[in-house]
Amino acid sequence: MEKNSKNQKITAALLIIYIILYLSYVTVYVSRQNLSVATPVLKELKIMDAFQIGVLGTIFSIVYSIGRLVNGRIGDKIKPKYMISTGLLLICASNFAFGFFPGFQICMILWGINAIGQSMLWGPILRTLSGILPQERITKLMSFFATAIPMGTVAGILISTGAIRFKGVSFAFYVPSAISLILAVTVFIVVGRIGKKYETSGEVRKEAEKGTALPLKQLLKDKMLLSTFIPTFFHGIVKENINLWLSLFFVSKFSIDLEKSTLYVFMIPLIGMAGRLIYPFLFRIFGRSEYKVNIFAFGVIAASSLPLIFIKTGHNPIWVIIAASLCLGLISAAVSVINHSMLTMMPLRFAKYESSSTVSGIIDFLSYAGAASGSLIYGALLDKNDNFHIMFISWITISLISILLSYISHKKISLK
Repeated sequence: MEKNSKNQKITAALLIIYIILYLSYVTVYVSRQNLSVATPVLKELKIMDAFQIGVLGTIFSIVYSIGRLVNGRIGDKIKPKYMISTGLLLICASNFAFGFFPGFQICMILWGINAIGQSMLWGPILRTLSGILPQERITKLMSFFATAIPMGTVAGILISTGAIRFKGVSFAFYVPSAISLILAVTVFIVVGRIGKKYETSGEVRKEAEKGTALPLKQLLKDKMLLSTFIPTFFHGIVKENINLWLSLFFVSKFSIDLEKSTLYVFMIPLIGMAGRLIYPFLFRIFGRSEYKVNIFAFGVIAASSLPLIFIKTGHNPIWVIIAASLCLGLISAAVSVINHSMLTMMPLRFAKYESSSTVSGIIDFLSYAGAASGSLIYGALLDKNDNFHIMFISWITISLISILLSYISHKKISLK
């Protein structure tokens, strides 16, 4: 009886850690989606133009990618509660200061600090969960955890839209700041205390103390890891830019206001969430091969981007707007599948080498390097003219290249 009681306490503690970490990662996306939602208002109030917003997206992606590379390695060495809570505090401070719009140059610095804070979370979260989740259930549990990304996007849209409507555009940044502060304190106190109990009971691997992580030089020679580099870079171009330009696409393409655009934008991350939830099913039917899953998902991106090329600017029938939302939703779902495959499942293959956080950092670095290049290019394209069709053509092109590379990798490389 005493043994069962102990197991129940451990299960409850595990659930608390899981929920708090889930909400922390939701906050990451709330604190970047706010810029996308605020974009039309920032343009209308002449606080920033599309090119400047594209520059912010590029800065975020560059800083985040470097941060993930560095913090991924650090995340395998020090206690997760320090990394996660510090990251949330940086998100809090940068968003709060950004809401004052102190000038574009300072805003660039603040958005870079936001990126640093956000880059500190995923590696330690992955390390923590890979250490405490039952191995036989880790695929399903991590697939559900990955819904934090679309949930954060949905929450970011709702919170930012509501904040702008009732309080003004500055509150689209103040509210995520407050949420980040609350979670930073919660992670440091609650997760730190419960995690310590797990370590004492032997439930969590003490990866930091083991010091068995593979050297970075050896990791970078791994053929399986190398095979992900170009597809990951390309997927990053689509992943971040679909979120960055969503609101502007609907407002400018269909001549509707921000509140109406939110109704259509809202559909997209919800459909995207389906990509996270069906991943275990896809993983199973494609023979537990990340390469086959990625081939399928890139195919969906290419097919769904094609109709978007032919949409005309101006007042369109409502069915055209809904169809555009569905196409973008399918792209979002496919990107979610690839993102989970690359950023979660592939790093878990390196957990036995105590290098899951490092590998996730390397892969995320490439993903956001792609996002950075895309944000700068698309920002320049969309600043003066309606060039969304060029963006969609580029998505088709990079998807076809990624399909070819993933097929070659599938034929030549054995998954561990």
